[in-house]
Amino acid sequence: MKSMFFSVIFILLIGVGTSFGQVYENVYENSNSEVQAKLNQNKIAGIDILTGVVAQHEFEISGMDNSKKIELANVLTNHQQITNYSINEELTRLVFISSAHFTKDKATTLLNPLNLTVTEYTVIYSVAD
Repeated sequence: MKSMFFSVIFILLIGVGTSFGQVYENVYENSNSEVQAKLNQNKIAGIDILTGVVAQHEFEISGMDNSKKIELANVLTNHQQITNYSINEELTRLVFISSAHFTKDKATTLLNPLNLTVTEYTVIYSVAD
């Protein structure tokens, strides 16, 4: 029974490590030299590799109205990893700043309950001020 428990824990740790590694690789590959230098510096220092790196997520969306805008604003305001957001007046563009740990999949999960259609997505990584 003990060995089964440890096996499950080991498999979970491998899954989490693999998932984090994929996020790191994605950030590194899609970043400028300043962000890559910060990631390398964090790795050498032995701290969380994504420390001090932020992501600016930009969405072109359709299907938003004023009630969905209010609901989305509440979700974004209350999310721990999101520090700032904006929605344009036409309700077709959403931009928010988050930690680099926040992925497109997590963002899509936030938008799904609102039945919004994402027509375009980009992310830009930068070093936090």
